[in-house]
Amino acid sequence: MVNKEVELLYENYQKHSNTKLSQDEFVTLLTFFPAVQVLIADGEIDKEEWIYVQHIAKSMAETYKDEVTNKYELIDLQQTYEANLSYILQNINNWSEKFTYGLKHYLKDMPEVKEIVFDVMYMFADASNDVSKAEKEMIENLKADLDLV
Repeated sequence: MVNKEVELLYENYQKHSNTKLSQDEFVTLLTFFPAVQVLIADGEIDKEEWIYVQHIAKSMAETYKDEVTNKYELIDLQQTYEANLSYILQNINNWSEKFTYGLKHYLKDMPEVKEIVFDVMYMFADASNDVSKAEKEMIENLKADLDLV
């Protein structure tokens, strides 16, 4: 069960994005969002970073691997996440603050998820073998905004 802020964010997101994500799948997108923010901390997505976006989409889909009946459903879910990430990245100025606000309220009700959010965020920052200054700043800002570890 999610709180009212996340429900309202999901409804707003549905109206503007034409997403196929269920509310539960949307919450997964929401919890992985800080990783996307860190990834784009320098302001641009290059080809290498897009590969990391695809990895984020795959990681999100993998959280449902025990719930799908075959690998094609998992591939479809991964593609759906990738399409949603692409939409968010194209509209980052519109969604960044809203997602951070929604996630902050979600984490108040689900504090056990905070460590996962932090770990995933840092894992994708470190994926390029070095955490840049912009990524470090974004991580620190998100830690403060989301009241993470």
